[in-house]
Amino acid sequence: MKKALIPFIILLVLGGFILTQCAGGNNTSNLPDEAVDYWEGDSVAGDPALSEQLKDVMMTIVYKDKERFASLMSYPIQRPYPLHNIKDSASLMNYFDTLVDDSLINILKNTKLSDWSEGGWQGFTFDDGKYFWFDGGIVGWNYISAKENQLLYSQIQKEWSTLPESLKGEDWTVYDCLIPEEGPYQVIRLDCRPNYDEEDQYRLSFYKKGAPLVQSEPDIVMLGRCDIQESGETQIFSFHSEDNSKTADFIYSPVTYLDEEGMELSLNSKKDTETFTVRFGYWLDLIK
Repeated sequence: MKKALIPFIILLVLGGFILTQCAGGNNTSNLPDEAVDYWEGDSVAGDPALSEQLKDVMMTIVYKDKERFASLMSYPIQRPYPLHNIKDSASLMNYFDTLVDDSLINILKNTKLSDWSEGGWQGFTFDDGKYFWFDGGIVGWNYISAKENQLLYSQIQKEWSTLPESLKGEDWTVYDCLIPEEGPYQVIRLDCRPNYDEEDQYRLSFYKKGAPLVQSEPDIVMLGRCDIQESGETQIFSFHSEDNSKTADFIYSPVTYLDEEGMELSLNSKKDTETFTVRFGYWLDLIK
């Protein structure tokens, strides 16, 4: 089973997400009259309909047709934590200039339709999915612009500044935040230390209800790992306390995250097992 750091941007490829409008042929009605077709005469081999759909997507981005772009996207659009996901078309149109920049536009201008290929269950992409994926619409957005990367760094630093010194250093970085729906804990932090001892290490920090969060020590700290299934769709997290008196585990999938369904997290000791339903949230939202 492959063990690696889960990418910050996880594909939104599985069923059940909202796709406002499928890319059914060329519908770039808001493009300027002088728009240049950079892909004229090019095609995906043996599939003229797909070629027109992909051209529509690239023209929409290159000429910054925000409304059309928003209609081609499936929601929510996951952004790297601690940035908030983009939940709907109105939010995306406001965020467009942060998501799309001249660097991406120049890449698309120089990308041929024949560079696109099918990536199995993910849909169609180019350059190994580095930028985005298409499956009847844009179903996964992996690209991070320079502007968004700057915003991401600022938010990471802001969150990191709220933690006690015991949780900082040694190459740890923020990863995610879990909010229990019941039980004695108000929040569970998930942090990551990439490429530690030849694999990524993860850390769970439990904070009891009513406890202060800023610069406060957690009630329980556990270290662990993540096993990624071959398909890449599911990740199994497992943790243990320093003295091995407690363990914890949960199973993550993109559907769980993006449909905002609860996950089951088990906290085990020699005496008993506690199971909590947890949802993904944002640490900085809890300390406003």
